[in-house]
Amino acid sequence: GANDYIVKPIDPDMFLAKVTSLLDKRPNPYTFKKFPAHSSFEISYHLEVIALGEQGIDLVTPIPLKVDSKMMIDCPLFTKVGIGTAHVRIAATRPNPNDESQFFSTANFIGLSDNALQMIRRWVMKQDTAVKAS
Repeated sequence: GANDYIVKPIDPDMFLAKVTSLLDKRPNPYTFKKFPAHSSFEISYHLEVIALGEQGIDLVTPIPLKVDSKMMIDCPLFTKVGIGTAHVRIAATRPNPNDESQFFSTANFIGLSDNALQMIRRWVMKQDTAVKAS
């Protein structure tokens, strides 16, 4: 019999959550008990945004960012463009061939509004025009 259903279009996060929940039906008898606690925390790293586009951003980071991890990024460039804080998913991470202490990462925006995407598009076009004019 069926245990659950999936609605198209398939959301990768929802699909993974449903499959994981089906695989984890039986609790492991050899684990320590945990008490559910809900508390937020922030980890702060210096990440340098080196490129911005409608799909996302390119970053230079001091640590390798895990592919498919999600994070909220707040940076002065986003404020300048007018989008504020943005949720992103890490799409790729690779070592910087010129500096062993750095990594290049590509992060895709998650759930940005059409208005925010238009603001990014306008900003990119304005920057491109300024570069061509100089």
